[in-house]
Amino acid sequence: MMKNIKNTLIVSTLSFGLIMGVVGAVNAATSTTVDTTIAQTQTAQLAVTGTVRAGDIVISGTTEAGATVSVKRSGTEIGAATADGITGAYTVTLNSGVTLVEAEALSITATVPGKTESSAVSVTVAAAVVQAQTAQPAVTGTVRAGETAISGTAEVGATVSVKRSGTEIGVATADEITGAYTVTWNSGVTLVEAEALSITATTLGKTESNALSVTVSAALVQEQTTQPTVRGTVRAGYTMIMGTAEAGATVSVMRSGTEIGTAISKTTGIYRVTLNRGVTLVEADVLSITATAPDKTVSNAVSATVDAPSAPAVPPATVKPGQNSQYFCNDDLQWHSNKNFHQDQQWHNTQPRQSAQPSSMNKRTNTMNGNGYNSNHNENRNTNMGGNHMSGSRSGHGW
Repeated sequence: MMKNIKNTLIVSTLSFGLIMGVVGAVNAATSTTVDTTIAQTQTAQLAVTGTVRAGDIVISGTTEAGATVSVKRSGTEIGAATADGITGAYTVTLNSGVTLVEAEALSITATVPGKTESSAVSVTVAAAVVQAQTAQPAVTGTVRAGETAISGTAEVGATVSVKRSGTEIGVATADEITGAYTVTWNSGVTLVEAEALSITATTLGKTESNALSVTVSAALVQEQTTQPTVRGTVRAGYTMIMGTAEAGATVSVMRSGTEIGTAISKTTGIYRVTLNRGVTLVEADVLSITATAPDKTVSNAVSATVDAPSAPAVPPATVKPGQNSQYFCNDDLQWHSNKNFHQDQQWHNTQPRQSAQPSSMNKRTNTMNGNGYNSNHNENRNTNMGGNHMSGSRSGHGW
């Protein structure tokens, strides 16, 4: 005998898949329920790149594109990230305050939207890699109060840092070949005697060096250069100033605060300062002259007031007993004696000389130009001095 069976189809959509249920009723007294579930696809298990070590703060690897990667430690999520939408690469940065310790276990999973969570990858944290430490830097010389830089040597290419009371006051990179470095202080930093500096160096791929402690010494008091002297009177129109200073000192001449000439004194201490091109000294100018010797401070200044130019002195033409008369050449300001007029000049002494009293003088002079006599000047001079007779002839230039 056939039983009358009534069938009912129940369809339900849940977050984990499609559930179909078929319920059949037999004569209302007997019922049978059949559940059918269509399972979701599971996200593929991810991969971890490299070794996870104690102290690491990131974990990287690959998974399905766009998957959410979760890292758990003892069931607590300590970091999460989303994989690249194309390559599937991921990098999980661990949450703030998380420190990985050697031998602890991590569980890492990935979940793609529309799929179930992947199987977990278990990772055991390995021991930290011990990095080589950068060698301790060295400092050259003594660090003194008031200095603005510090020099020394470190590993080539190392970053050298100088700290005072924990605050960095200067940083520099050591030379890539020699390792030499010079750290100049930050603006506004002034070193004070007895304060302590901490100097470290860090090379790429190495840990920071041990700190070198340096105590600031007292400032070095330099000896002052001796004040220079000025020779003679400085007059208007002069182009050179002379005097004495310490040997090897740099002598500077200033006018109204501007340097108008400089020179280095010789080993004898004598200096000659030639004024700069275009400088003209004027009467009443006040000059300030200083000297600075090596490793000494600048001297006190010596002041020199420019005097009026001196008038040219013209010696008088005189005739003394027993001497020849003299002539003055205006164009070259030189004195010439009769006896130098011509090599052929001869003296004839027939009796003792008397005072030069010219009895006759015959001159023939060419026309004068603007510079004095022209080059063709002849003079015949006959002088009778009692029994003395002198005959001479002269041809001169520039008269």
